[in-house]
Amino acid sequence: MDAHLISLEPSRDFVLIRSILTDPRIYGHVACDSCPSPRDFHIQEDTPHLFVLLRVGGKTQGVWMFEKRGTEYEVHTALKREAYGGVAHEGALRMAEWLWNNTDCERLTTRVPVQNRLALAFAKAAGMKEYGISEKSFLKNHIMHDQVLLALDRPEVAVRR
Repeated sequence: MDAHLISLEPSRDFVLIRSILTDPRIYGHVACDSCPSPRDFHIQEDTPHLFVLLRVGGKTQGVWMFEKRGTEYEVHTALKREAYGGVAHEGALRMAEWLWNNTDCERLTTRVPVQNRLALAFAKAAGMKEYGISEKSFLKNHIMHDQVLLALDRPEVAVRR
């Protein structure tokens, strides 16, 4: 994949974002037991969350949702299967750089259920480092799972907004 074809775009197109998040190939992996069914899942238009689309050759391949807490942003990733591999990794690296250059984010964090090895490997490949475990914090299939806590700090050379 030509890296020039990969782009990031902030979006408030909630119809498009919802269609990615509720895709049956994605929703089952990112939703916990207390999440609504895909049919009942809606994004409030006044949400304070930031959404950034991953586009490849103009086609949307995923979305990152950021929850802001001061200068810490927690990221939630939803990528289409077509984006797995090099495209997703290049997109994740660009996403962090985009975040440093376009927001006041000083620390990017995420939580990954321990059994989701693909997501854990993806976060680490994007430069995130483990800093702890949140025990029994993710309910999936009526079982409480631990989550790995990961973070990536703003590099000293990154532009400060």
